[in-house]
Amino acid sequence: MRGWDLSWLRDRTSGGSPSWRYTERASALLSAAPRLLDLDTGGGEVLASLAPLPRHTVAMEAWQPNIPIAAERLRPLNATVLGGTADAIPVSEATFDLVLNRHGALNAAEVARVLTPGGRLLTQQVGTRNDVELNVALARLPRPRGMDAGRRSRSPSPLRVSCPGRSRRDDRLCLP
Repeated sequence: MRGWDLSWLRDRTSGGSPSWRYTERASALLSAAPRLLDLDTGGGEVLASLAPLPRHTVAMEAWQPNIPIAAERLRPLNATVLGGTADAIPVSEATFDLVLNRHGALNAAEVARVLTPGGRLLTQQVGTRNDVELNVALARLPRPRGMDAGRRSRSPSPLRVSCPGRSRRDDRLCLP
């Protein structure tokens, strides 16, 4: 497997889909974002599909085997690929206008730190702590900080959500 190309699973899985498309929402936000960060980019497949990318685009990936794959894929699009995790984004405060995160680890405090005032976060989560024990066993990774037997030992960092012209309904954030 190279990157996160899971096409070999086609017709072997089942599940639901959200009522919205991540790539469509991300594309709509790119025009107003001269500085973009993509967290947990995998092999860069989704980010590359959003081209053209902002002039200052950085992709981060925590899984070492994916870093060269993402770099090869994103280099022609002038994107920089960094190794690292969502718990310690290696950039200064207020660096990015837009942070994208699709199915990756999400540290709200770190995202808030690297976003410019008025910056935006688009994320699609399946649960950053789903099946922790299975993921730890398969990847032989250390248990994420703050986790004890798959349970949070501390409260999540707060993230303020602003949806101009929209109200919050049914616990959905900023969805039409």
